[in-house]
Amino acid sequence: MEKKKAVYRVRYRMPKLEDAIDSYRHRIKGVHPSCESVAEISCQDFDRLVESIKTKGLLYPIQIDRQGLLVDGRCRLRACKLLGFEIPNSQIQISDTSPYSIAESNVARRHLT
Repeated sequence: MEKKKAVYRVRYRMPKLEDAIDSYRHRIKGVHPSCESVAEISCQDFDRLVESIKTKGLLYPIQIDRQGLLVDGRCRLRACKLLGFEIPNSQIQISDTSPYSIAESNVARRHLT
């Protein structure tokens, strides 16, 4: 007898990145190409992220480069938008790390979740 594969039921719909950025245009001017190049997380991982931020708050800051381009944290930004969670200025940090190094690190970690 063949087992049926469980179908995951999505709990949260991921907002558009542009909508999530709109509230922070004074700090975030756009998205760095290296950030855009990283594959999106799965719906299940996004649901877990939303639940984590809901219960624990934003644990890791959103990172931008010196030009104000988002280099890390697009899913966290979207989760905060979905929750109506206002990100304090202290949680939007300028990073001097190469955006491409950050992207490579995210790609390498992606399979761990």
